[in-house]
Amino acid sequence: MTRPSAEEIDIRQSADGVSLTIKVRPGASKTGPAGVRAGALLMDVAAAPEKGKANAELLRWLRRHLETPAEKPRIRAGQLARHKVIFLAGMKSPELRLQLQTCLQALA
Repeated sequence: MTRPSAEEIDIRQSADGVSLTIKVRPGASKTGPAGVRAGALLMDVAAAPEKGKANAELLRWLRRHLETPAEKPRIRAGQLARHKVIFLAGMKSPELRLQLQTCLQALA
């Protein structure tokens, strides 16, 4: 099995930040990246998919591991779905890709 790469993640740059798709797998034993699938970051989330708990845990993980202030990560689409579009204001694509690669290196 090959090690997942941040280069496989579809990151879209806009004038005010970046967006990426994350496929969430709630109810995991711990929160963290589980790989890359079809251009999306695959994330295990240690929270149940009820009353916004999994979304809150995902955003908490992103703030902690992507060195971004609390107000930056937002769920732009997919609030109730497993596929979510996350927007990070003020971030550039190369910066995000580098940080995601660091997170993915622990896999494989």
